[in-house]
Amino acid sequence: MYNLPNKWCILLAPPNVEVINKWFVKNSASKHPDYSKYVGEYLHFPATASTSHRGFSQEYVQKDYTIISFEDFKRAFISQPLIY
Repeated sequence: MYNLPNKWCILLAPPNVEVINKWFVKNSASKHPDYSKYVGEYLHFPATASTSHRGFSQEYVQKDYTIISFEDFKRAFISQPLIY
């Protein structure tokens, strides 16, 4: 299994919005029903006290969080190939 940093964030951007949204809805402590409306923002995991999961633009990414790519995300969480 591919290991991510303990604190990471990812840009919610097309064409990967649906996949990332589903993962955050299922795995976030806040149980937010839909993150897809935050396209263009960075989602943090685990959630931060000041931003929940949202980070807005890159300048608002929390200092102790590492930005990961969608490729990193796929290696860590998606065991089957994605079909678009």
